[in-house]
Amino acid sequence: MSNILKFPDKAPNEQRVRNELKEMAGNLETCYGAMDEAIKALGEMESQLKVLEEDYNRKLMQLIEEVGIEGVDVEDFQHATCIGVGAGSREFTLTLESGETFTFKFEGPEFNE
Repeated sequence: MSNILKFPDKAPNEQRVRNELKEMAGNLETCYGAMDEAIKALGEMESQLKVLEEDYNRKLMQLIEEVGIEGVDVEDFQHATCIGVGAGSREFTLTLESGETFTFKFEGPEFNE
């Protein structure tokens, strides 16, 4: 007698693929949720940084008023977000978000081009 082979039904394969899609969709939803939380946390951190930067800028201005621009170390400007420098210029402008500006021009032989 001959042995008759039965071809597999398509339904179990279809169900396997549907189950895999469902699992992958769950993983995507988890990742989307985590990404939403990360974006929210980033927004909160940016708000806090803005306040800290403005406070740093104010404190830097206070130091400049106390010791003059010449008495300020370069490192003190490292975290300042209120500095503008004209290209090819010895003039520096510090601007607070309030719109208050201070302009300093460096002169002397050590600043010659």
